[in-house]
Amino acid sequence: MTRFLRCPLCGNEKLQPLYGIAGQVIDECSGCALVFLNPQPACPDEVLYAEPYYRGACATKAGGQENVLDPARVERRLESCRGVLEILEETLGGKGSMLDLGCGPGFLLKAAQEAGWEVTGADVSGFAAAYAREQFGIQEVYTGPLEGVEFQPASFDVVTVQHVIEHFRDPFTMVGRIRCWLKTEGILWIETPDIDSGQARREQAQWAHIKVPEHLFYFNERTLRRLLTDHGFEVLTVRREVAGTGLLKAACGGQAEARRFYERFRGNPVFRRLVRTVRYANELYRAWLKGESDVIRVLARKVPIRVHR
Repeated sequence: MTRFLRCPLCGNEKLQPLYGIAGQVIDECSGCALVFLNPQPACPDEVLYAEPYYRGACATKAGGQENVLDPARVERRLESCRGVLEILEETLGGKGSMLDLGCGPGFLLKAAQEAGWEVTGADVSGFAAAYAREQFGIQEVYTGPLEGVEFQPASFDVVTVQHVIEHFRDPFTMVGRIRCWLKTEGILWIETPDIDSGQARREQAQWAHIKVPEHLFYFNERTLRRLLTDHGFEVLTVRREVAGTGLLKAACGGQAEARRFYERFRGNPVFRRLVRTVRYANELYRAWLKGESDVIRVLARKVPIRVHR
């Protein structure tokens, strides 16, 4: 087990117990408010994230999830990933090379490959990586501990880390390595549960994203910003993940019809601005005013590291 005597983000030695769950302690730094499991277990990740994790056999409050490979859920995941791609393409100015770190079964890789991206994945789970290769036809998927994966410097235009940074045993070193793998002005996309969200504050230890021993670190906007700026990134946008408004689906008479309509007009700049406006308004209303979101989405760009003299 690894026990922290000081905050791994800011170095503060004042750590306060926040929750006690199943005999384990989640601490909060009194300085920067980083929240983390302390001590952290030595359970091998490849055992924790085997097939039952994805099939739903581990779907309990303390770990696992519902069967994400159910066909209906797969299509919803792919649709959500297409929305992420729109943001990335708009920021990058087109398509490019992508590394999905902690790619799981490969939903984002599948959507990106269909859209014309050059895709690479990496995941600790041999089962998930095999699923991405066999079911989605993703050729470049590396298997093994993510802390040990190696890529050449300046290999990717975009690196995505979706619901993975909270699983890293050393997210601080990993962000530095990601920066190395990105090309000049490359883009980093992070999604992670927001420990400072309204749901997290209301539900406390019962919050759905408090998962022991899966989730080792819990971030909020402030700690994510500090982590990124400390490692040579400029934060471009911070969003809150919310469900769609359903307006286009309702207007078109169904999901398939809405997708065809969207694909027909997505190249129209006026249509794209309208879609962005509706999405931002939805985020503002649902996430900020109603407190319905408990996931933070950060878009950051690689920038030169400032040397303090």
